[in-house]
Amino acid sequence: MPVEDYRSMPEAGEGNFATVGGYDQFDLSDSNFLSQIGFPRLLPAPDPAGQGRQPSCTAWAVGFAAATATMRYSGTNLTSPISPADLFAKLLRRTPNACTSGSYISSAMDTLVQEGVTTLANAPYSELQCGTPSAALPYQIDGFSRVPATDSIAIRGSVQMMQPVSFGIMVDDRFQNLGASNSVYVPNGSGGGHAMSIIGYDDSRQQYKVMNSWGTGWGAGGFFWISYADFGRY
Repeated sequence: MPVEDYRSMPEAGEGNFATVGGYDQFDLSDSNFLSQIGFPRLLPAPDPAGQGRQPSCTAWAVGFAAATATMRYSGTNLTSPISPADLFAKLLRRTPNACTSGSYISSAMDTLVQEGVTTLANAPYSELQCGTPSAALPYQIDGFSRVPATDSIAIRGSVQMMQPVSFGIMVDDRFQNLGASNSVYVPNGSGGGHAMSIIGYDDSRQQYKVMNSWGTGWGAGGFFWISYADFGRY
């Protein structure tokens, strides 16, 4: 997004996020780990098909992944994840060419605050359909804030508070070829823009675990890893 739009987003002030304490590893996609610390799985499993050919990655990262986990943690009774189809359709009101060129993370956040988005059960996703908002009951978030990409304490603290961190990054051909035996991405700042969400971390590896929206046949079951340093740099 334009740098002025990014800077206009409220930055999380001191005290808004828990400091990292007691967990050298944290994984919102690991049901066994979450049960050990007293939580059910709040993050939806990656969709087997993912976003397909539609440039809806922002709706998947912000809605399907981040908003679903955050709402469930706050007590919202979501029987299915937040619908990327409904969020993507509503983004057309803010980004008229979203169906062909994608949209901003901030626009998706604004939509969730101001309009709300319904669940996937009410608005199923299809890569062949774009631009039809659902009239079903919408669910909203109270607000959002940004954290510096270099602030690993704030990012890990946010994950510990069951709040995935949505972000944008430039990805190249090497990213498209990640697999189960090659699941660490080393970016170089080139390629096309793509939105995803951090859903875990491992201090021993000094890496974040990221949920993508390209189906479970990509990466390590739909996930990949990126180092703290590379994330902050790119």
